[in-house]
Amino acid sequence: MKTTAILATTLLVLAACGEPESPDAPPQPAASKDDQAIAVKSETASLSNPEATDTVRQVDSHVHGAASLAIALDDNTLTLEFESPLFNLTGFEHEPVTDDQFEVIESAEAALNSPAELFEFNSSAQCSPAPDQPGIALGDDEHDHDEEHHEDGHGEEEHHGDEEHHEHNEDEDDETHSHEDVLISYTFSCARADRLSELNLRLFERFENLTDLDVVYLAPGVQTVVELEPDKTVVALK
Repeated sequence: MKTTAILATTLLVLAACGEPESPDAPPQPAASKDDQAIAVKSETASLSNPEATDTVRQVDSHVHGAASLAIALDDNTLTLEFESPLFNLTGFEHEPVTDDQFEVIESAEAALNSPAELFEFNSSAQCSPAPDQPGIALGDDEHDHDEEHHEDGHGEEEHHGDEEHHEHNEDEDDETHSHEDVLISYTFSCARADRLSELNLRLFERFENLTDLDVVYLAPGVQTVVELEPDKTVVALK
């Protein structure tokens, strides 16, 4: 799977390590550790910019079940960027219209706002989420408004008409807003980053529609690309 985060980070890795040489090209010197450190800092700054994109955004196309995770280590700071179709997290990609769908959205938001439960680094590295993580919202507050609207005294006939209207809108949403991606950035602080050796991802446990995760890890002197599945959830970071 080739998503925006994977492509951007892969290009960064190639820039840090040197692009592949053609047969007729003269040999090029390998990137120094200083160059790689600069590349890591550049990637970290890009991933940690909360104004770079909205949490949920429209895309031309994507593959349900597939997602990407880009990780950059700079000194003692880990920055993670998770990109996934909204379907992988909720089972649908339209605005929630039923109580069950609102509950699914709230449950997914609660999980995504608990990064320590989704990303488990080896304990000796002493990594913990930064305290100032931005709140993650997949929906809006229209549910409370709708409930108040119904509680204000509309008759059964009008309520039934509203249900038909919601069902119609849900069908339209499936057709006109069928490709929505979630792009989320997390920051972890690792007191002993020198001991950082592995990451166990619990995303598959929490989101059953997620079946394929492309991971890119970039640190000075280390570049790792690995594909994870529900039965393969650990990334080696050394």
